[in-house]
Amino acid sequence: MGEADLGRLAETAETLAGLAETGVFGAMGGAEAGDLLLAGLVRYGVHVRARGLGRLRCERVAGQEDADAAVRRLNEVDVAHARLDAAVKADDGFFATYGVSSWSGHLVRPAAALGLTPNAVTWFSAGLALLAAAWFSAGTRPALVAGAVLVYLSFVLDCVDGQLARYTRMFSPVGAWLDATFDRAKEYVVYVGLAVGYAAGHGAVGGGPEGIWALAVAAMILQALRHMIDFSYAGSRADAGAARARSAGPSAATGGPSGVPADAAARLAPSRPAPPSGASAGSTDAGGTDTGGTDTGSTDGQEPGERARAVPQESPPPGNPVVRLSRLLERSSTTRWLKKIIVLPIGERMALIAVTAALFNARVTFLALLTWGGVAALYTLTGRIGRSLSK
Repeated sequence: MGEADLGRLAETAETLAGLAETGVFGAMGGAEAGDLLLAGLVRYGVHVRARGLGRLRCERVAGQEDADAAVRRLNEVDVAHARLDAAVKADDGFFATYGVSSWSGHLVRPAAALGLTPNAVTWFSAGLALLAAAWFSAGTRPALVAGAVLVYLSFVLDCVDGQLARYTRMFSPVGAWLDATFDRAKEYVVYVGLAVGYAAGHGAVGGGPEGIWALAVAAMILQALRHMIDFSYAGSRADAGAARARSAGPSAATGGPSGVPADAAARLAPSRPAPPSGASAGSTDAGGTDTGGTDTGSTDGQEPGERARAVPQESPPPGNPVVRLSRLLERSSTTRWLKKIIVLPIGERMALIAVTAALFNARVTFLALLTWGGVAALYTLTGRIGRSLSK
């Protein structure tokens, strides 16, 4: 599940808590809360994926002997390495994962030991981007190669600042804003440096002022539009999730126990056999639990078990063809990585700039950004529209 599912998570937790308070699930311990929440999310149709523990351990214990063995195994965990592993994003872009994060973690602990803050690393990253733009503006082949190296190192530090924040638990809204703002500023200042160097018309790399600034401005506009689409869509999904959570809260019209929405209670309540013929609503069931005639959300005279069975338990509709194709591509690691690459995230953009500038010139760089960026924008728009129209 992702950020867009937080509203459904809150709704599911609130519904299950209301059902548990009325004894619908029988006697329960605190250790069962996680299992109950997971089952509720799956029953609601939320796509949940397991996350690897890495160096950490997670075990269930049934007695003192199991607990002692679990503690011994926990003591074997290298906490420092586990913290470092957790600081590296597990679901990042392809180039960020294999071209940077595969080794940038070695910079995190020295940075923490030196007392550097994530914001300080962000400033260093911005400084390297400015130096890259300055080298690019020289326009010669050695200068383009030097600028390409600095672009790569700037992106490395762009990854390290987030890793350092997660490693030291130093989060702040200002830091998040600074990181996002500098990402855009660094990219655009590099565009300017490339255009200035190409306009100088050095013979070794070709060039001249004709049309290069139009390409640079077009690349900036395209990236600005893509960022606007990304942020506006993420904000809309978050608003929609919050609205669903509010509409399903206690203030909503409910017929369930303790303010639980009737339709949610029906979906999440366990299926149980109907009471024997002639049994009263206050009789004791086979498990010894006195129902006491408590209404568990039925508004039509049905018993809880009958009402739960009356609700179809099939999975939600698979969505339109765009959504079905997206889910199909997620099943293979190869196609999943291709989906990440095709949208041209910042790691791929920085790599594209560095390689094309070092081997060719700024015109090739801008044409590559416009071509790949245009495909990425069309792919993203198609997917977002398809998901928005999916039921």
